[in-house]
Amino acid sequence: MTARDISRFIQILIDEGYCWTYEEADAIVNTVEDEQGLHEYLGIALPEAQSLWRKVHESEPNDDDDDSSQSEEVEEEEFIAKSEDDDTAAYLGEGECELCERSMRLTRHHLVPRCTWSRLEPRMLRALEGSSSVDGLESLLDRIQTSDAFTNKQRVRQALQMTCAICRPCHTTIHQTHDNVTLALQFNTVDKLLEDKTIYSFCQWANKQRRGKLGMK
Repeated sequence: MTARDISRFIQILIDEGYCWTYEEADAIVNTVEDEQGLHEYLGIALPEAQSLWRKVHESEPNDDDDDSSQSEEVEEEEFIAKSEDDDTAAYLGEGECELCERSMRLTRHHLVPRCTWSRLEPRMLRALEGSSSVDGLESLLDRIQTSDAFTNKQRVRQALQMTCAICRPCHTTIHQTHDNVTLALQFNTVDKLLEDKTIYSFCQWANKQRRGKLGMK
C-alpha cells in the first residue's frame, strides 16, 4: 500500500471504532494483507471486512492527477512522520522556559500531543465542514485560523502542530500529570497548562530553584 493508503486505512479504523489509538491501528495495518486478514484479526464478519477493505482502496487517483496526488502523498508522509517522532527527543537550545520562566535548556512540547493527531484531525475536519458535532473539540477549533489561502486540512494541521518551548522538568511534569488525550482537549495552550494546580505549583516551585539543582547544566 502507498503512504496515502496506509494513512487512510488508519483513519478509517479509528473513525469507525475498530481501534482507539494510532498505535493499535498502525499495528493492524502492518499485519493484515487482505480482507481475510481483517476478518480474522478483527473478528468481524467477512462481508464487513470486505466492505472495510474497499473503503481503504476506493477513489484511486486518475493519471491526470499524478502531480497533485504525489504532492499530497509527500505531505501525508511528512505529517505521519511528525506524529510518530518522540516529542522530547532533542534539546532546542538555551532560553527561557515558557512555564517556569527559568533560563534553561529547552525542549519542544506539542500542545496537542502528536500521538493524538491521527484521531483528532478527521474529527476536526468533519466539525469544520458541519458534518459532525463539535462536542469536545471547541478549544481545538478555536485555534484554527481563518484563511482563504489554505485548505481546511492545512488549517487543521497548523492548529495541531502548535508548540511551546519548555524545560525538561516542566515537560516531564506535564506528561506525568495528564494523559495525552486530556492534554490535547483540555490543556492545549500555555495558559491552560498553568491553570492546572499541579503543573502551576510545580512551576512556582521550580522558578525558585537553582538550575543546577535539577541536573540541567
